[in-house]
Amino acid sequence: MGVDYSYYLFVGVNLINEEYPDDGDWIFETLEDEINGVPGVALDCIYDGMSGEYAYLGKTLASVDEYTEDVKELDPNINKVVDDVVILLDQFDPAWRSKYGPVKVFLITHAH
Repeated sequence: MGVDYSYYLFVGVNLINEEYPDDGDWIFETLEDEINGVPGVALDCIYDGMSGEYAYLGKTLASVDEYTEDVKELDPNINKVVDDVVILLDQFDPAWRSKYGPVKVFLITHAH
């Protein structure tokens, strides 16, 4: 059995850090729909379900995997995306800034 990789250009925060380590199940239990990409959810979550090293919450700008052969064109107005993510994070957890730091742009390699 092999490992497949997906790559994400992502705007958001990492919910797992030194102050807030993954305590087991709270991320999956709280964000199961976001992790699974259920239609209609406002935020995306990319979660390392194997080792719990990361759980990014925000919006996916683009994603590709090792089988993707097309070009992704991105909206150049990244500030609008960041503003939208901040509003959604405020709704998710009003204290997110003090827990997880500022919104950042991440390039994530995700094994599954």
